[in-house]
Amino acid sequence: MRLVFKQIKVYARLVVLVALALVVVAVVVKNSDNKVTIWFFKPYESVHVLWLILFTSVGSILAWWILAATLGVWRDMRELHRVTELERAQKVHLQRAKELAATEERVDRKLKKAAGDDELGHIDDT
Repeated sequence: MRLVFKQIKVYARLVVLVALALVVVAVVVKNSDNKVTIWFFKPYESVHVLWLILFTSVGSILAWWILAATLGVWRDMRELHRVTELERAQKVHLQRAKELAATEERVDRKLKKAAGDDELGHIDDT
């Protein structure tokens, strides 16, 4: 049963690709002798519509690729900043934990010393 669905999926993709190819061929045939007058940083020029379509499509794809790459770099920079901040916070946390451990150790020594002095004093009183 899975094979049947896979065959249907493959043939459906093939039909879509053939339809798209036919659309492209139809656009090329219909616009083969058409010209358009455009302004592109020069005086008005008459150019073939096919060249205009080609350059517009290539420019759009290039712009999309540049945008995707820029957003990817932006996302990577944010992630790098987050990781750096996390490492810095972890370093500060570890430093504070060491300081707290040292303080606890010092307090424990003082308490043991005070308890030891108190026991000695208590023994002397009896």
